[in-house]
Amino acid sequence: MHAYPAALHAANMYVTHMQLRGLGGGAAATCNWITNAVVSQTFLTLIQHLGGSGTFWLYAVVALAGAVWVYSALPETNGEQSPTMIKISPNDQQS
Repeated sequence: MHAYPAALHAANMYVTHMQLRGLGGGAAATCNWITNAVVSQTFLTLIQHLGGSGTFWLYAVVALAGAVWVYSALPETNGEQSPTMIKISPNDQQS
């Protein structure tokens, strides 16, 4: 269960420039805690209205949509070393 957030934190280490790595790690941890809070606050209500199966599939669809977004938004890092990935977006002015 905890492998997915760990994988996102590891991916964050490779796409974030060293000077911004602490800020990126903090943002990733904050997003993780916010999504945990959303699940905790909505779980029992969704169980009552959708049942166990419906709740599972709703969360599965949301997780799949997030995975598709991460896959499409994350830059390709195959073969790149972390310190050399300064330019991580088309709008980045550093070279």
